[in-house]
Order: sequence, then structure tokens, then C-alpha cells
Amino acid sequence: MTLTRTYSGADAIAMEAGAFIVPTVHFEDSSGAQLGIHGNAVGSGSVQTEATQGGAQIRYSGPQFEDFGAPVLAGDKLVSQGKRLDGITSLKINGAAATYKINSASELEIDVPKDLAPGKYDIEITSTHGKLTHLQAFTVKAVVPTKTLEFKGDGRTFGYEELLELTKMAKQIGAEYTSVKCIVNAADPAVAQRLVARGCDYVGAIRLRGKEISAEPKSTYKGDGFWFKIVANG
Repeated sequence: MTLTRTYSGADAIAMEAGAFIVPTVHFEDSSGAQLGIHGNAVGSGSVQTEATQGGAQIRYSGPQFEDFGAPVLAGDKLVSQGKRLDGITSLKINGAAATYKINSASELEIDVPKDLAPGKYDIEITSTHGKLTHLQAFTVKAVVPTKTLEFKGDGRTFGYEELLELTKMAKQIGAEYTSVKCIVNAADPAVAQRLVARGCDYVGAIRLRGKEISAEPKSTYKGDGFWFKIVANG
């Protein structure tokens, strides 16, 4: 028996009696004939499924996913959560066999192929219970190029012009960036330490809430003033 499941959170399905918040579940026998449709939303992201054939009730109790996590890059590892995942015997992404590792009955680690373009992809799992296909199960995100911004400051502190530069830099860091490093290079290590801490706080307060921010003071620059640099990664 092949079970194809269209499920992303709780999907609203139009039915004769009205709109119900349930997943769409398709059961098919080995010949491809549809047996029935039935689904019960259970908790958050889980589902119980059953079908009828000749008056007999068939219940799917095999492996199923509940969460595929945040979008990933092609070539990354996708860590997914679910139930009875240790019963999976093979896995495909968009119809092609994929490598995976069973961490536990509730966690599966999938190697996302390096050649996948940005977009949404189906995952099909096989077990002794049959096949279960999650349509548009996970998202491959586009590679975000590293962005480097910098300016030269005068003196040993941030003046009005330097604060304007910091504001401009912060506004160029879009939502696609997840981590930011602030670097200050000044001849005096104490100045570099003070400015990088203040600069990171200032930039973070403007635009970078929720992003990973790190600071790196350097003292290899031997001239007057200082250099302030931001390196942003997606």
C-alpha cells in the first residue's frame, strides 16, 4: 500500500460540511486504486490516518515526520523530527534516493544533495508499512554572499560622522543575513576594544536584533584613527 500525504502544519480543506483543519491523506493500493480519505489532526504537526477497503478499516501506523526545521542550503544536513523514524528503510528527495542517518526514533538527519536549486522539495519514505510522501516538505534556500562594509574613522571615539556611517552600514544588512561580525582595528588595543564593543551595540540596536553578533578588536593598524568593518553572512 502506498500512502501519499499532503501535509504542512494543519491544512484547511474544503469539504461538503464546511472547512475543516485536517491534513489531506491519499491511500492507494498496489494497483494505484484510491481506497479512501480520512485524517485526524492530533496535537501540533502529527496526524493519524486510516482508510477503508471493502468495509475493513486500514490504519497507517508507520514512520511520519512532524517538523523539518528551518530552510537549509544545498549540501547541508537537514535534521527532522517525527515518530517511529527508526522504521524507515529508504528515503527519496523529489524521487531520487538520498542519504540519511537515523539518530533516534524521533530524529532523522538527511544529507541534502549539493545540486538542489533553491525551492521546496518532496520527501518520500519507505518502511514495512508502505510509502509516505510529504509534499513540499522542506525548503532549500539560496546562497547569500558575504557582505563586507567598512569605513575609516578619525580620532579615538565615534563622532557624529562615524555614527552616521554606522547607521548606513546597519541598514544594508537585510533579513537574509543571520550573523554579523564587527571588527575594529586601531593602534591602541584599549581603543579597539572600546570601539568594537560600542559599535556592535549601536549597530545591533538599529537593525540586527535576533542576529548572531560577534566582536573582534585588532591592533595591527599603526596609523591615526581606526578602521571599522562589518562582515555579514547568510
